[in-house]
Parts: sequence; structure tokens; C-alpha cells
Amino acid sequence: MLSGVERGKTGASNSAWGVITHTMGLIAQVTESFNRKAVFIAALEVANKKGAVWLKKKGFNSAYDFAKDTVDQTQGVYDKANRSNWANTSVGAPLMVFKQFSINYVEQMVRMWKKEAASGDEGKKAVFLMLALLASLSGVMGLPFIKDILDVSETTAAFLGNPVNIEREARLALGKDLADPLFNGVLNHFVFNNLGMDIQGRTGMPDLVPWSNALNPTLSAQGRINEFASIAGATGGLIEKGYDATQLIARDEYGAAAKTLAPRFLTSWIDGGKMAATDEVTDSKGNKLFDTTWDEGLVKFIDANPKRMADLSRTKSLEWKDFAIQDYMTTSFKQKIIAAMMDKDQAEVNKLMKEVEVWNNARSRYPVYIDLNTLAENANKKDQTFDAREKIRKGMTWVKNERPEM
Repeated sequence: MLSGVERGKTGASNSAWGVITHTMGLIAQVTESFNRKAVFIAALEVANKKGAVWLKKKGFNSAYDFAKDTVDQTQGVYDKANRSNWANTSVGAPLMVFKQFSINYVEQMVRMWKKEAASGDEGKKAVFLMLALLASLSGVMGLPFIKDILDVSETTAAFLGNPVNIEREARLALGKDLADPLFNGVLNHFVFNNLGMDIQGRTGMPDLVPWSNALNPTLSAQGRINEFASIAGATGGLIEKGYDATQLIARDEYGAAAKTLAPRFLTSWIDGGKMAATDEVTDSKGNKLFDTTWDEGLVKFIDANPKRMADLSRTKSLEWKDFAIQDYMTTSFKQKIIAAMMDKDQAEVNKLMKEVEVWNNARSRYPVYIDLNTLAENANKKDQTFDAREKIRKGMTWVKNERPEM
């Protein structure tokens, strides 16, 4: 659709599917068209004021050429000719379908930063203005590459034996009153949040480099799967939805499967209508999250993100990282202590318990609890054979007869 819009068309199609997709993206199409027309008109006014001599000096034959180039430079060109060779392949095209805007945005900032003007550093000033506007809508956590930078920093800290949740530490240091507008966006916090919605997730571009967190040892198994799947972009999301739907069908949950496969605008209608009618919101498993109001249902119905749902999502994301740090350190200490017990090295056990005490004093927010008696039992089990160590589940004693002799 964007390809059609940027060529001056509506992005519509004569096919039934084209009409459906055009309707689904109507708001985006209107916004994109307005932005391009506004920039074109403004650029024409600038060109006419500068005059023909200035235009010739800059390499433009007419005011129209200057205006067209300005639109292309600031709004992006989304046709196939402007894609990388990899993005034009049958595999690369679906993987990059939602990456082209962020790529154009970053490339635009690079061009503007390098741009030299006779009257000064307008290009660099424009880059700072772009970043300031982006930060006002999505906060510092929505700035380009910020998540990638934090991922690499946290991975490095974990490998050095001091795992940390940088955003959590920063929020605690600054306090809620300062951290919320700074991290979530000033305009988002003071304007959109007061309207009952949150736009941080829709405006930021913090995660541009795939697999930036793949080597983090604190990452859970599911988190690592999600990180590696991020390379597939929107296509990976569709594959995941297809897999989830098949699992729901296997459990005879056909309605939930249909909803999972439905486009987002339709699921927003369903969820928003349900929130308005029942005055509550539930998670994907049907568990109640909190009571809602009809206006929050309306916000969800128009495919926006209600503020409280966004707050809960950010809170859960931070907590998952906090719990992952505690689990990682607990597992690490337990494995070392069990190994020392198996070697009958009491001195090493005592040393490790001292390290646990030091960790708990220094990082009291992620305490490690060790039960030496339980670890001693686990250490003893490691010397046992599989048949002696692994218990038979209740009601399934028949499997013991099927095991080989050991």
C-alpha cells in the first residue's frame, strides 16, 4: 500500500483482498498521503522563495524537482527499486516488510547529519529535532538502537558475573515521577496517557538489530527462542500465530484459534467490545488481569493501546528480566555447590556459601536462597543410575518393565 501511496495513488486494488487490505490500512494511508502532500507544498514554497538561481546551484531544474526530492528524502521511497537486493527476493521481501520504514528513518538521519548548509549545521540540528520528537512520543526507550545497546551491555555484564537489568536500575534511581515521562515519552505521558491511551509501542524503534540479546546467559528458554525468531520479523509472527492456532484446534478451541489467525484490527474489535461489555480484560489464557471501563474498551476497539494495558505490559517485561537474573544466579550457585559436594570438597562449599552471602548483601533485590540439605540430596542422586534416580509417575508403573536392564 505504501508503494502505491508514495507514487501518488491510493494504494487500493480491484481485487477483493486488495479492497479488504486497503480498508484495514485506511488510517495509515490517509496519514501517509497527508504527510507527503504537506511536505511537498512546504518544499514548493521554499523553492519559490529561494529562486531559480539557488535551485540551479543545488542541482534542481525546477521547484517541482526540489519538492519531489524533498518528499523522497524525508518521507522515504517504498517501491521495489529502493529496496536492497536481499529485500527483493522471495525470502527477504516478507522478512523486511515492516523494516523498511525504520531503515529509511535511520538513513534519513545519517543523510541529514552529513548535510552541509551555507547557513550552518541545519542538518545536525534537524537530527536532534527528530530524535527529540521521537523521544517525546516513545521516551528514551524508543530511540533507535537503544534496546540493542542495552542488550549488548547486559549480556556483557552477565558474562562478567554481574547480571543487571539496566532499565530497572535507572527507573529505581530516578523515581517513578521522573522515570515514567523520561522512559515512556513526555507527550505520551502527559497528553496521550491522560486520554487513556499509550503510543510508546507504536512510535519507537529501539530494536533494529536482530539477535542482539541471543547470547545473554540469563535469557529463559522461551526468551531465547523469541530472540532467534526475531530475524524472521513479521513473517515469524505469522508463523507463530499459525502454530498457536493449530495447538488451539488440537484442544477443540476453534473460536480462540480463529481469533488468533484474525488480523489485528479484528482482534482489537473483539477485545475492545468484550472489555466494554464485561468491564474486565483477560490474558490469552482467559485469566482476568484487571477491571476496565467502557472508555478503555473504546480505546482498544479503535486499535489503540489502553494506558493501563501498556503499563502492565512494561511492568511484566521488567519483572521477567528481574526474575531471570535471580533464577540464573540461583542456578549458577546451586550447580557449583553440588559439584563441590560430589567432590567431597567442604572448603569449596563454604567458600561458595560466602559468595552467596556477598551477592545477597550487594544485590539484595535478587536474593539467592540455598538449602544445603536439598543440594546434598541432589548431589547423592547424581551418583545413582538412571533407574534408581528417576521416579516412576503415579499410575504409570508399567513403564518400569519396559526399561532396559542397567
